[in-house]
Amino acid sequence: MVKKLGEGAFGEVYFGEYKDSNDHVHLTAIKTMHDKASRTARFSFLREARIMRKFDHPNIVRIFGVVADELPLLILMELCEGGSTLSFLRKNRGMIVPGLKLRFITESASGLKYLEQNNCIHRDIAARNCLLTRDFHIKLSDFGMSDEKTLIQDKSLDKVPIKWLAPETMQNRIYSTKTDVWSYGIMFNLHVWEVYSEGYEPYPSLSNIQTRAKIIVQNYRMDMPKGTPPEIASLVSKCWAKNPENRPSFAKIHDELKGLSIDITEATVSQSGEGD
Repeated sequence: MVKKLGEGAFGEVYFGEYKDSNDHVHLTAIKTMHDKASRTARFSFLREARIMRKFDHPNIVRIFGVVADELPLLILMELCEGGSTLSFLRKNRGMIVPGLKLRFITESASGLKYLEQNNCIHRDIAARNCLLTRDFHIKLSDFGMSDEKTLIQDKSLDKVPIKWLAPETMQNRIYSTKTDVWSYGIMFNLHVWEVYSEGYEPYPSLSNIQTRAKIIVQNYRMDMPKGTPPEIASLVSKCWAKNPENRPSFAKIHDELKGLSIDITEATVSQSGEGD
């Protein structure tokens, strides 16, 4: 471990290097577990690694290995040098080119399509959990709340921000790939409110309690931010269908987004400092 990058859910995160069997050196982010962590926390830490080791997709963070035979427990993952999408959006407000915004949501959908095909429910889809490579490609991360099922029920909602939950999760604590689709609709707003609005939180004027009431009782949906392409706004509205069965699959979402793809130049942000 070379230097500390920050704090994770279970402990510190460090920058390091990993040499594979072919002597190729990979830059890594090393997640550590606090020595005094509870048994439950240790189980969750290793469970995230077990789930991630099964994945092989260009838009999902790759895991290289786990050190579990001594303390501290370690998870070695590929380093995403661009940091979180959320931080990038906020740092570059008003300067991000339209093609890059579209690529962000298309690549996110590609990773989520893969998870759906492998019966994995992420449960915490948001721009803060989408990392960026040096070349600004999306990598889904943070699988600490994921589950390898198509439908689960959780009595506790403590770990998930209310504003990211689907109506059936708020009411019945039910999670499914369709609730992930709802969250992706929110993430569109996070890739609309956090891409097209560049980092703002959804339902900005509402508390968690007000958000829950408006969604469940009033069937409220946010308006798309100014400048959102109409094709994307239309797709988001489908993701927000009240009946989970009426929401599109991630495969369908990805196909529609690929049809909208436009060329991206080498520039990722406007050099003029003006908005899109």
